[in-house]
Amino acid sequence: MKKIIFPLNKLTKEQKKIIYLSIFTFGLLILAWAVVYRPLGRQYALARKELGLIESQIEEINRLTSGKELNQAVKEMKVELSGLKNYFPDTDEKVIYNLLEAAKKLKIQVKSISPFAKKPLEDNASGFQMEEFPVSLRLACEYRSLCEYLYSLRNNFPFLVSINEVNIQGRGEGEPQLDASLKISVYSARER
Repeated sequence: MKKIIFPLNKLTKEQKKIIYLSIFTFGLLILAWAVVYRPLGRQYALARKELGLIESQIEEINRLTSGKELNQAVKEMKVELSGLKNYFPDTDEKVIYNLLEAAKKLKIQVKSISPFAKKPLEDNASGFQMEEFPVSLRLACEYRSLCEYLYSLRNNFPFLVSINEVNIQGRGEGEPQLDASLKISVYSARER
């Protein structure tokens, strides 16, 4: 097999210049690709990913606004949030006061009320620290008043309440008065 060697000494000066310029230009193209295009390619991929996230956020905003103007939708959401905040008491005293007032309206005698330490809840709403405020009550009342009080706690109480336990004891035969003990939880939320 015959070696093909391209002798450079047989080329003219212009041909050598063209070959050197071609090699130099090819080297510049490779350098430009390595220095400019590859980093820009990574930035382009990141920009596309970010664009996808922004588009999904815009879709979520459009879904939430239901075709309304964004300013109007934000105002409505703020009103809804402030309305929801009203279901969570600012202070423990408000809870105790409202429990006592609801009992007073129904002519229920509150023998004792025992608040316990608040417990943080693990499942929190975004931007809020949720807490459970357990309260134990001992009451003396008629059966009908007790039913109305329980109904009031579940449906008309100004705060979010869950009734965890109810124990009822009669005072004896022919006595309309009952002794009842309740264990309830009132939920509170604080903005983080």
